[in-house]
Formats: sequence, structure tokens, C-alpha cells
Amino acid sequence: NRKLRDHDLRLWYGLRRHSQINRESARGILRGRPSGGDQRRLSRAVIPIAVPVLLRNSVHRFGWIARIAHWTTVALVVIVFIDISGLDVPPKLARREAVVAFHVSLGAVVLLLMLGRLGWRLSNPNPVRAWNLSPGHRTFAISVHRLMYVVVIGLCLCGIFAVIAGGAPFEVFGLRLVAPAMTAHATAHALALDVHARLASVLLIMIAAHATTAVVNQVFAGDEPRAQ
Repeated sequence: NRKLRDHDLRLWYGLRRHSQINRESARGILRGRPSGGDQRRLSRAVIPIAVPVLLRNSVHRFGWIARIAHWTTVALVVIVFIDISGLDVPPKLARREAVVAFHVSLGAVVLLLMLGRLGWRLSNPNPVRAWNLSPGHRTFAISVHRLMYVVVIGLCLCGIFAVIAGGAPFEVFGLRLVAPAMTAHATAHALALDVHARLASVLLIMIAAHATTAVVNQVFAGDEPRAQ
């Protein structure tokens, strides 16, 4: 895999005179820390033509499928929070049922996406293990990311359960997946809503912490480019 890694580094930078830049120099360039000699060579050697397209994760970086799934999830979560905020005040109060229905539908999409991401993560290497982090920092980053999966999936499941326990049909963009219950279970409905709200608050805190940590790693740690 070392030979493949060397090829990947040279391919990434499209080095026209790659024989003048060895493996360690190329690694320094990739991390944004070229030596003075390499800096002079790069001024005439780099041609930005060959960027490797990695669909699956490699040992060192996330593939494009993981990246696209990550940012799609981020966008959907932002839309979900914006959509449901201010539900009990005008103007959303007048169309409360439609707003809730859209919220439930988006939640179902997020759930499917997270389950797909979980399966993809389990079948791919985790590049975080190869990052230039201390053992404690690496363990913390991996643990927080796993916890975010648990929180988001639990959040979606609680929301779906609250809908069903409340006696309403479970529909996704108008497609009825679960018929309305004969009788509503008020206690279960209230409990599910309470857990759903608490998990939403936890998720907001975790997103803020995750984003802050990512920025700190990118700006100050000097690690390789990354996406979750």
C-alpha cells in the first residue's frame, strides 16, 4: 500500500518533474508544509490536472460518497430545525399540520440516510485513525462521531414513534406507510415527544462542538484534509 500511497501523492499534485520530489517531500506538500527547495520546484512543476476521485474511503481520507452523504445530512438537519422552529407562533401556527407533516417526512429521509451512512461506514476504513492526532484526541473524535449517529437515529425514531403513538398516520411526503392507530396512547406520545425534544437539544450542542473541533483541527493541527 506504500507504493500506492506514493503514486497517489504524485498523482494528486500532477508533478511534471515528480522524480525531483521524493515521497517525504510530497507528503509535506500535501500537508501544506513544503520545504524551501520544494517550494521552488513547485513553482514550475505543479500542474493541477490529476485529482484522484475516491468513491470509497481510503486509509487516509474519506471518499466522495461519504463526503456527499455527510453534507447532505448536514443540509437536511439544518432544514429540519429551521422548518420546525416557531411552530406555535404565526405564521406557522396557521399551517401547523402541514409543517409537522413536512418535518416528519424530512425526519424519515434523514433516518434512511443515516442508516445508509452507518452501513457505508462499517464497510469502509475510518480515515480518522490515520490522522495526526494524539491517541486521546483520536479516541474522543471517533467516540463523539459515533454518539452523533446514535443521537440522530434515536431522534428520528422517537419522532416517528410519537406520531404513531399519537394516533396519526405515518406518512412520508403523502405516502402512507403506517395506518392511524385505533386508539391514541397519550402517555407514550408525550414521553416520545419529550425524549425527541431533549435529543434535539443534545444534537445542537454536539453539532456546535463537532464544528468547532473540526475548525480547530483544520486551522491549528495541520492535519490532512478531511470530511466526515
